[in-house]
Amino acid sequence: MKKIFFILCSIISITSFAQQFPVLVCENLNDKKVSIPADVMGKKTVVAMALSAKAEKALRAWNTPLYNSLIAEGMGGLMAGRMYDANLCFVGMLKGIAKLATNEIKERAKKNTDKKLHDNFMMSEQDVKEFMKAASIDDASEPQFFVLDKDGKIIYHTSGNYSDEKLNAITEKLF
Repeated sequence: MKKIFFILCSIISITSFAQQFPVLVCENLNDKKVSIPADVMGKKTVVAMALSAKAEKALRAWNTPLYNSLIAEGMGGLMAGRMYDANLCFVGMLKGIAKLATNEIKERAKKNTDKKLHDNFMMSEQDVKEFMKAASIDDASEPQFFVLDKDGKIIYHTSGNYSDEKLNAITEKLF
């Protein structure tokens, strides 16, 4: 009986310490305001973020693998894109002079992004340093990846260049 009580207390303490994803107000390429995590609650969500121009460049290598894993239809078999039933948000955070060119950046992104993905690509003008502190991010030069549970709590966080191992770690958290 003591063993069961200890296990239950351990599970409760682990789940109660999961960090809530900080509020991130964005606008997607369809000009719709999106507040993460509030607007994505109800199912798991992958938030892929670029906090700098360098991170945005590295994030591009993730676009196709994340799309194929989470959104693409018709791949067949166990690899069908919607098998995870998860949201996917690509978020670019604008800072400094880039904030002055928000409309131009957004229009260029619209032209270079398939229309069916406009809901998934977002921009935020929130303060990058404040967001980094709230999300426990140390390095803005690398793309950041968060997996949120259906309640908006962070269940996994990784960063850096694309690798199959990192993608597998992200998708494993979606089951």
